[in-house]
Amino acid sequence: MKVAEQARANQANLPELQSALSQLAVFVHELTPAIVEALVEAAPHAQVRHHGHVLVENLARLASQYPKEVAAIFRSAMSEFLPDYPKEGVIGCVDRLADAGEFEEAEWICNAYADRGSNLLKDTYEGIRTRRRALNETGQIST
Repeated sequence: MKVAEQARANQANLPELQSALSQLAVFVHELTPAIVEALVEAAPHAQVRHHGHVLVENLARLASQYPKEVAAIFRSAMSEFLPDYPKEGVIGCVDRLADAGEFEEAEWICNAYADRGSNLLKDTYEGIRTRRRALNETGQIST
């Protein structure tokens, strides 16, 4: 947190350091506002040192409990790179966002992938749309 605060205070552009900071997501068990802010700032740089997979795996781990926060961090990462590895982590993260009721965010992410020419989330998008329709019809999510 101290490093993120210093970078913010100095308005420093330190992509390699911020990439390294994204690795600390492994140790995050609660997404407080301060941690979310630090990860939103670090996420676009996660792939600078090829740490994007660490961020994705941990966002997937946290998505069910903190869907809004995870969506914000994932969107931030997408501002600079398209997380595509591990595929199971990306898909799991988006699925968990939808399962937590963040259908808009999950669909936005899927559409952003498609807009960038990636088919990675095509089936995921279809599944989310099916679950959302079922929820609208019955009031219960089908999995």
